[in-house]
Amino acid sequence: MRKMKKINGYLVVKFNARELREYEGTALGEYGVIDAELYTGNLDVDRGAMEYDNAGSMEEAVELARGLESELDAEEPEVKVTIVKETDETTEEEEVDAQQMIAGWETVLRGQVESPHYKDVDERTAAHELYGYKVALRDLGLLDREDCYVLPDTFGDAPGPLPKKPEELLSYVCDELCRHRRPEMTQEELDAVCEECSLERLANEADGRDLQVREKALGALYGLVDRIRDRESSAEADRVGAEARAYLRALATVQVITGRERDSFAAAIEDAVKARSAPAERKTFEHLHPDLKRHRETAQIYALGLALSKNCPPNDCRVYLNIFNAARELDAALDSLDAYGAPALALRKELRERVGELGEMMEDNYAVEQYRKEAKL
Repeated sequence: MRKMKKINGYLVVKFNARELREYEGTALGEYGVIDAELYTGNLDVDRGAMEYDNAGSMEEAVELARGLESELDAEEPEVKVTIVKETDETTEEEEVDAQQMIAGWETVLRGQVESPHYKDVDERTAAHELYGYKVALRDLGLLDREDCYVLPDTFGDAPGPLPKKPEELLSYVCDELCRHRRPEMTQEELDAVCEECSLERLANEADGRDLQVREKALGALYGLVDRIRDRESSAEADRVGAEARAYLRALATVQVITGRERDSFAAAIEDAVKARSAPAERKTFEHLHPDLKRHRETAQIYALGLALSKNCPPNDCRVYLNIFNAARELDAALDSLDAYGAPALALRKELRERVGELGEMMEDNYAVEQYRKEAKL
């Protein structure tokens, strides 16, 4: 870390490249804010004491620090390195920036890796050269020890002597290394040799185990989709759906399933969750007394309300529709309540009263009666 600014007792610090690599995936930003008295310079120690560690820019970090205290704006001076060249006759001083020197040498190495004129320089040797360059700067006091680290793939994946994929490696062994293979052999003779080959047997056994793992994984996915469909509540369906999505991501990460299979299962999971989460359209008030719920008149009241919700004339039918909507809201609210609790008892009483009003209007109101006759309800 490097101290960038001090604001009334708080330090704004910038994380270096090594720290960002080591803490990748932990929401660590480019800058952080920490109490100056707690600062040690070691991120492993300081991170727990930081007020903020996820600022993306210097300006954002400063604003966060200002939110903690009023700004003193006591900026610490930037460290500068000067090289002094002395001879018997003259003395020269030159300011240098180690990071610029490293960036320049890295650019040179990248050019050498890509150039056909530097056959001895590949991705691996270039990484070694860059590391040696940083170590030299460290020994001169221009670079901290923690900034010397160089990732092996800084210049790309280094070519290896053997193929990396199992299929390619097996082909390489068969075509290049097998001592039983001769140019004059027929395909039948080659197949006979392969049948006796221990490497071939191991490869087949590995393929068999992979197939068993794949079949087991696919079976588990199908089972999760079925569990979503069988859940009694939408909350349970959502929970199993989240479990299925996580399992699917894990299988895709380790490449047990193909990309097409992943998309297919993802769509099946979402369809199952939506189908289970979507409430079925009601045909009566579910929370009435069973005898009243099954009564023919209750079904007629509900059917009339549904019809009016789609097409309601501007007369007393609107009053009926308003009462019907209120009754439906009461019925829906009872879904999540304890059936024997005081709130549920009060809402059921209100529901019965609203249904009674609807029954009276259906029988006695002229506008509603005319609508029923025209709609044949």
